[in-house]
Amino acid sequence: MQLRAKFIFIEGLFCYKTTLATLNASSYERIMKARITSQDVANLAGVSRSAVSRFYSGGHVSEGYKKRIMKAGKQLEYRPNAIARSMTGLGTNMIAIILIDFGMTSQLKIIEEKLMLALSEHGKQILMIPVTGKSDLEESTLNALDYQVEAVIVMGGNIPSSTVKRLQTLKVPLLQYASTEGGDGVECYSCDNKKGGQMAGNFLIRAGHQRIAYLARIDDTPANRMRKAGLLSALEANGMKLHVEERAISNFDGGKTAGIRFFSMAELPDAIFCFNDIMALGVLEAAQMIKLDIPKDVSVIGYDDLPMSSWKKFDLTTLRSDLDYLIGKIVESILRNDERESKNSPFVCLAAPELIIRSTTR
Repeated sequence: MQLRAKFIFIEGLFCYKTTLATLNASSYERIMKARITSQDVANLAGVSRSAVSRFYSGGHVSEGYKKRIMKAGKQLEYRPNAIARSMTGLGTNMIAIILIDFGMTSQLKIIEEKLMLALSEHGKQILMIPVTGKSDLEESTLNALDYQVEAVIVMGGNIPSSTVKRLQTLKVPLLQYASTEGGDGVECYSCDNKKGGQMAGNFLIRAGHQRIAYLARIDDTPANRMRKAGLLSALEANGMKLHVEERAISNFDGGKTAGIRFFSMAELPDAIFCFNDIMALGVLEAAQMIKLDIPKDVSVIGYDDLPMSSWKKFDLTTLRSDLDYLIGKIVESILRNDERESKNSPFVCLAAPELIIRSTTR
């Protein structure tokens, strides 16, 4: 490596200059272990630091300088500092995704993966922040703001008004997935849960079912309320009432436990609409244990159309939401952030559900 290093101290900070000469391999390796800055690139390229900054921020740099900066940056394995960029008004390209609702793990996992991929294709970096028992949404949002994020996406849960106001003041867009109850200043993106509940209810009623049950999540959420409300509206429109409701943890074991309770009743339901597919699969397991015939004795409908729901072992009737549509709208909103004013009025984007009929219903 043909380099010469000149080491100097400036107010206690260790830095170096490089010129064309000789530097032995061990010294060069030691330098490379330090954090590379734009000044290092400028020194090696023989240009000004401002030229390096202009180049990496997309500004005008002559072709000669561009080649030298690219060569030096590649040689030093330089990566621009996103936080430093944000302080100059250039933005970090960083989007925070805050995870609240772990009860919807399966569906959230699918949309998170799709959303992260879609955002990364547009050059966005993702900061994942889970809300745990030791933190709350407001604290998690503050953590995200420490990284100068350009938008905050909240997955599930309920957003306190104090968090909304804080983000509005800072002009950071706030988007929420899986809720329609965000209110002013929040963009909500969700499947049309009420419509899905109505579709499930109408389908079961047309099939001749008289004792229709609902398996709800044990914790109340907007999605849970809307799916139940849709089912109830379908029943009421046909002069019927809900046969029974059970609540359970929204996982396989919760569904299985609730299924055992359903099938231990004096008058069994003849159809069960479950909050999600995972719970419905647990209900199917309970029915198999008790030797019930699905769907002759009882029909079962889930929600989400998870990949395993189509497996031959389950072949579950379910409702599918157009997640790609929602993700497209979320990404579109984030990308046009610089061209719009913050939405201060309620904004809700709904994806229409589709009924997928399989062998667990008649």
